[in-house]
Amino acid sequence: MIWAIGFSKTGTLSLFVALRQLGYRPQHHDPQFVRTLARRFRTVDALICIDPFAFPVLDELFPGGKFIYTERDEATWLESMAYHYNVKHHDIQRTGPAYAFWRYKIFGAIHPTARQFLDARARMESLLADHFRHAPHRLLRLNICNGEGWPQLCAFLEKPVPDEPFPRRNVREETN
Repeated sequence: MIWAIGFSKTGTLSLFVALRQLGYRPQHHDPQFVRTLARRFRTVDALICIDPFAFPVLDELFPGGKFIYTERDEATWLESMAYHYNVKHHDIQRTGPAYAFWRYKIFGAIHPTARQFLDARARMESLLADHFRHAPHRLLRLNICNGEGWPQLCAFLEKPVPDEPFPRRNVREETN
C-alpha cells in the first residue's frame, strides 16, 4: 500500500494524478475512510490522506507500506496555506463542521496562523524522523513544487519513468 501523507498545498493532488498514471488506484479520503477501508475494501492501493498525522495508524494497519511525504519550501507553503485556509475557504458555514474539525485537529485552530502552520509542520518532521529512523527506505520526501517528480517517485516505487511530464494540478496561478 502507498500512503501520501503531506500537508495541503504541497502537491498532493499532483501526486494523486501521478499515481494514477503509474497504474495505481489511489483515493483521496480522511482517516475514517481509512479505517473502513482497512476492514472492508481492497480496491485501493494508494491513499492520499488528508490527516498527515495518521501515518502511524496506517503503518500499523498496513505493515510494510510505503509513505510519500510531499513537502514544500516554508515561505511559499505558508503563503499558499494562508490563502487556502484563511481566504479561499474562510467561510466555515460554507465548508462545514467536518472541515472545521479537521483544521482544528491538525493545526489547533479553525483559522490557523502562520505560527500554527509551522508548529504542525515541525511536529510532523519530528514524528517522521522518529517513526522511520529504522526504515528510511519506506519514506520518500518529495518536493513536487521545487521540480521533483518522476525520477524520485519512480525510483521509490520501482516503476519505469513515464515519457510524459509530471502532472501539476491545483496550482493557484492556473486555478484563479
